[in-house]
Amino acid sequence: MNWNLNGDLLVSHFKDKKIRVMDPRTGETTWEAQGHVGPKKGKVVFCGTNEHYMTSAGYTKNGKGEVALWDLRNPDERV
Repeated sequence: MNWNLNGDLLVSHFKDKKIRVMDPRTGETTWEAQGHVGPKKGKVVFCGTNEHYMTSAGYTKNGKGEVALWDLRNPDERV
């Protein structure tokens, strides 16, 4: 779980292998994408002062490590 720099968004990589960005004040999910699908839980953090990007790390189904860059403006694909 990680807060953005402004403290108005929260991101987490869930057990269902989804990455979700939430507004902590309302509890609503504002962004969602398929995360890392490997056997271990992935990690995700906002990229410093850039409000549009997040970085995640996790594993593939085969157990190989992978890192991804996400753009909140385009949830359909990794950067």
